[in-house]
Amino acid sequence: MVISELTRESLLIPKLEGKSMEEILPEMVGKLAAEGMVKDPDLFLERLLEREKLCSTNLGNGVAFPHARSEAVSRLIFAVGKRHYSVPFPDEDNKARLFFMIAVPHFATGIYLQLLSGLAGFLHNKDMRQDLMAAKTSEEMFQVLREMDKQIGKV
Repeated sequence: MVISELTRESLLIPKLEGKSMEEILPEMVGKLAAEGMVKDPDLFLERLLEREKLCSTNLGNGVAFPHARSEAVSRLIFAVGKRHYSVPFPDEDNKARLFFMIAVPHFATGIYLQLLSGLAGFLHNKDMRQDLMAAKTSEEMFQVLREMDKQIGKV
């Protein structure tokens, strides 16, 4: 699997508007729904919030991986959004500014874990995180993801 094949340029958001987890999650779900990747945005958002209550997906270093399995999702796909400054995710003690939202259908457990592993490996590389944060457009963000594929190889 090539990680950049599991997203689209149209799902990369260089300037998220939301100022909190409660605003960012619906904004990103809306993007997935507008692209036809989530059939029931309210149900998927509910699953994301349930997942965050179970255990925050904030990984530190300003990065969060909100993700959920849902019958509202037809195929494994992810969106990426970023903010110029960090926002509470889920609270003031844990902030993030780079968000990888992963929409997981119930049948995609194995490939989903491969995707999560590949993205986590990429984000441990400070230079790659900085390149993604420096990207000003969706096109530039997609180029960074393609470069990431070259750096870490196929997952």
